[in-house]
Amino acid sequence: MGEEIAQSQFTAEDEARFKAYLKQETQLLKTWTEQGEFANDPLRIGFELEAWLVDDTGRPAAKNSEFLQGLNDDQVVPELAQFNVEINGDPRWLTEDCFSALADELQQRWNRCTAQAESMGLEMAMVGILPTVTNADLTLKQISGQQRYIALNNQVLAMRGNQPFQFDIKGDEHLVLNKHNVMLEATATSFQIHLQVGLEKAAQYYNLSKIISGPLVGVAANSPYLMGKSLWAESRIPVFEQSIDVGSTPYGRRVTFGNRYVHDSLVECFEANEAFYPIMLPHIMPEKKSTLAHLRLHNGTVWRWNRPLIGFSGSGQPHFRIENRVVPAGPTVTDSVANAAFYYGLIVGLPAELVEQIPFETAKRNFYDCAKNGLSTTLVWQERSISLSELVTDVLLPYAQQGLNQLGVREADSTLYLNVIKQRIEQQQNGATWQRQFMQQHGATMQQLTECYIHHQQTGQPVHTWGTTC
Repeated sequence: MGEEIAQSQFTAEDEARFKAYLKQETQLLKTWTEQGEFANDPLRIGFELEAWLVDDTGRPAAKNSEFLQGLNDDQVVPELAQFNVEINGDPRWLTEDCFSALADELQQRWNRCTAQAESMGLEMAMVGILPTVTNADLTLKQISGQQRYIALNNQVLAMRGNQPFQFDIKGDEHLVLNKHNVMLEATATSFQIHLQVGLEKAAQYYNLSKIISGPLVGVAANSPYLMGKSLWAESRIPVFEQSIDVGSTPYGRRVTFGNRYVHDSLVECFEANEAFYPIMLPHIMPEKKSTLAHLRLHNGTVWRWNRPLIGFSGSGQPHFRIENRVVPAGPTVTDSVANAAFYYGLIVGLPAELVEQIPFETAKRNFYDCAKNGLSTTLVWQERSISLSELVTDVLLPYAQQGLNQLGVREADSTLYLNVIKQRIEQQQNGATWQRQFMQQHGATMQQLTECYIHHQQTGQPVHTWGTTC
């Protein structure tokens, strides 16, 4: 979905042609994996950070077109709503000083974005859900002008028979809301973690990515409020799942944790895409079959929380990437890099046999429990109940450290960023708990919460150090 398309309306002929191309490209992908055509390079990493533009009252500012024109950086692009932008990172090898380099890159780009926003009388915010966003902000007047977003809204509504979306989210409070467009998706901003993997380890790492998604989202949670209501610790999860719900398919919703681990290859996900997910954007492209253009576009309309992606090297060799989508944006650059370091260390450090020891349904239940309850979650790990705090401290952090050591990551980096995760557990404070503590202590408005959050964010200090005064 990141690539622009040339149209927002489609015909039955478009859909039939797209379906034929999709079938051919899925078969080609299968052939390539069977013949070992995919790259087996060392691990490479990257990221996408979705962020908010806000005005001087902490409210969403629908000015991304003017902002991006002034910024003039091709690594910062529009998102669905005019009050969102996406910051992309350069790929780099997962070794040595990669986390320092990633942090420097993200901080420098964030600083340039902040300076551009300030020149417009605005501020930047990296937070899963901006507390001040209201239903009135989520109209089609606020949608970005790219054809792919207009097409997405049109096609999703058409697939629903033009029936409104029905949001029903139960947390500390209960939100019930009907929407006639996809704009509630724009409230859910994330820090997407990318890992380019070799064919040999791709299935193992993908399955482990599912297993650790629960603990990861619980530790990183930063989205407790929407429309003035206290919902889940990471309310992005139900919001996104319900915002593009086109009704059940044999394989479930378009935004999904999935139904099983892969057995042998990530190709199974693409075969499931073709077999079970109706085509949403049947945009016909002139590229050769070997670019897998239609397969990749279709995959971009199935929003797995752990999504396999396909890219190509400069020489044209295909490679697999895993995109972990469970982490919210923010609270700071340091927190974001710490979340990524924790994830990468676990992917490499955890034993492969964990997939046999933790059934898929257990991993799935852990994911939703952690998204709902955050740091206070009790989950199931290898057939025993354990608190998230104990699991992270006694089990996961040692494995993450082992994984980063195995990768040759500089000790100063691994210690710095894994210690951020450790301190969140010890202080029992992540973005979600800080926001709730602030509201409980001050009886504040969402504007006051947002202003204090941005104040602390601008210090650059990780969230476990934040006090509840400004």
